[in-house]
Amino acid sequence: ELSVSRWLEAHTDRSAGLLTLPRNAVLADISGNGDYHLVITDLKLEKDTKSRLKVYKGTTMIHDQAINNVPNSVISFYTDEISPRIPGNVIIRCPENNVGFCLSTLNNNII
Repeated sequence: ELSVSRWLEAHTDRSAGLLTLPRNAVLADISGNGDYHLVITDLKLEKDTKSRLKVYKGTTMIHDQAINNVPNSVISFYTDEISPRIPGNVIIRCPENNVGFCLSTLNNNII
């Protein structure tokens, strides 16, 4: 039997101005309490603007952080088996010459 907690509450805001790709969004339990948040990058492709890392709890943005480069993807992973299990959230960007990569981590103490 499906319960209400198994469904994602959808929100549409055409004036939000977010530009992202599917690989730049992940649902993650960033505080280790079973409450999943949307971690997403807002891509800014103009030279004078920076992309942003945004975290949403429901339809409310709870974190907004500038990113120096245009990200290729966002991943969430566990580094250990210690409880509560809190994932590391990483932004991955390949340099323009496609050699190597740089990692930026999200501060998990934002809540």
